[in-house]
Amino acid sequence: MRFKKVEGWMELHEMALLYIALAHGTDHELAPAEIETGTRLLGKWAPDSPESVVKKTLCDVMLAYIAQERDQLIALAAESLRQTLSPNERLGILNDLADLAYADGKLLPLEVSFIQQLASYWGLTTRVRGQEDAAKPARQTPGQPGDASLRAE
Repeated sequence: MRFKKVEGWMELHEMALLYIALAHGTDHELAPAEIETGTRLLGKWAPDSPESVVKKTLCDVMLAYIAQERDQLIALAAESLRQTLSPNERLGILNDLADLAYADGKLLPLEVSFIQQLASYWGLTTRVRGQEDAAKPARQTPGQPGDASLRAE
């Protein structure tokens, strides 16, 4: 199946789409801590961009995400990033997704599944620390970097 790339989108948009898909798609909620964490994590990938540009990117992607074609957009973003980023960069995104999954203070089984399916598609083997407690609230302060981690094996 071929998908049409969204005009004007860059890698940052595709990363933002994966972040939103994880944060919203697994529990149908988007907590303020998840938006704040997503903005911070995206900002790492665009260090020369002002925070306002990163927030606008996230907002633009949120608008596209609510469209009917969200599954196609997610698949396109995953494929595009698989082709353009190195394995270490893709692992960095997976680590960001793990941190984002903990941003609201809990790690859901669907969040673990999302991360693991994406890792598999990208040819990476990962293990999410804390996945055995996926239905329980996180023991650490939500939204802090390093709350969750992935390891390439």
